[in-house]
Amino acid sequence: MNAPPVPPFENQRASGQDILLPSISAGRKKRIDLIEINSRDRNQLSYPTSSQFRWRLMRPIKDILSIQVVGGSIPSTFFSIDTGYNEFTFIEDGITFTVTLTPGVYSSASDLATELQTRLNGLSSIQNTYAVTVVSLTSQLKITGTKGGGVVSFSILFKTGIYLDSFENGVLQQIKSPRRLLGFQALDYISSSGGIILSPNCIDQGFLTNRLYLYLNQENSQDLGTVDRGAGKKKAFSIVYFDSGDTVNKTFSKDTFEPTFISSPAPISRLTTLDLSLRNEFDYLVNFNGRDFTLLLEIVHLE
Repeated sequence: MNAPPVPPFENQRASGQDILLPSISAGRKKRIDLIEINSRDRNQLSYPTSSQFRWRLMRPIKDILSIQVVGGSIPSTFFSIDTGYNEFTFIEDGITFTVTLTPGVYSSASDLATELQTRLNGLSSIQNTYAVTVVSLTSQLKITGTKGGGVVSFSILFKTGIYLDSFENGVLQQIKSPRRLLGFQALDYISSSGGIILSPNCIDQGFLTNRLYLYLNQENSQDLGTVDRGAGKKKAFSIVYFDSGDTVNKTFSKDTFEPTFISSPAPISRLTTLDLSLRNEFDYLVNFNGRDFTLLLEIVHLE
């Protein structure tokens, strides 16, 4: 005697899942809920930084089929340089110093050059006077040291210093210095006889501010990643790209393409919280300097 057929699962993708997972959607309707996540409404004592917090839903949602960002607004201005990658090793006349750039928004190459000049000349017991300029045609960083009628030799250590970027198979995995923003390679640089160090590449103050990565439930069993990334980097829910028109906020609408997380082969059985973070390419939390944001999520689930 033949067994009765098993109804297929509605979102089935894997072969054979119609046998293993009988339909839970038979006779049930789809429902769409819109949920606004406003970072102002987070627990600000537990999560003082608006770019990372846990969001508790007003009520649990069961049997979720898909989740998509369909609206919202994110500040388009956030720190170009922040703690964790704002220091590098500097040597003058055999004495080692740590140069610490001030975390903040650097909107131009000249802003970054001015900051570096200030920090170099502010080093305790420094002998040279430093001028940091931007080469007009190439946007390279030029550091010139002078001392009376001569100059004391100086070096920048991006290969053998304390604050070194990490690589795996030649691929940049993590930044731990402002090397890349200042236009330098992962090498040590020694001043010329004329007291000059010239970066081989252009200053790129916007290296980390032309996009950010949205993660939902990244560190738990309900990871909602949709975007695969190279070099073993973590899967993001969405990538937010900025252009010259996004001078204040990046605004989402129904016309904005945003990936949809599809729960397959089975729906998410129950969702009560969302762990949310906004990070740069190298997994540092972005710093909105106190600014808040909103996201409008469209959640499709079964009644």
